[in-house]
Amino acid sequence: MWPRLLGCVHRAVPTASGEYRLTTQQGVVLVRTRFDRDQLLLDHLVVLPVRSVHLNVCRLFPNHHGTELVVSSVRRERETQADFDWRFDLVTEAVDALRLVAERHVR
Repeated sequence: MWPRLLGCVHRAVPTASGEYRLTTQQGVVLVRTRFDRDQLLLDHLVVLPVRSVHLNVCRLFPNHHGTELVVSSVRRERETQADFDWRFDLVTEAVDALRLVAERHVR
């Protein structure tokens, strides 16, 4: 699924239950999912090639139109605005791709 959600992912290899090594232009990125189906949590830790660790907090909220996805992204104290913008753009790209996948299944 990862290569379909992010254009920058050239290869995705599951390494353990809920853990993936993503090969990108910037190097290898490690993703550890913290999904909880019962609680509707889609959280995941992202370890970038520079060894900075980021928690992407994602929640699903059912509503009368379907389900709403809420993603929280926080700029870290030592993170430059440019690095935060790059991470935020990746999250936006993934969410947009996920929305398209979900819309195809609804039709």
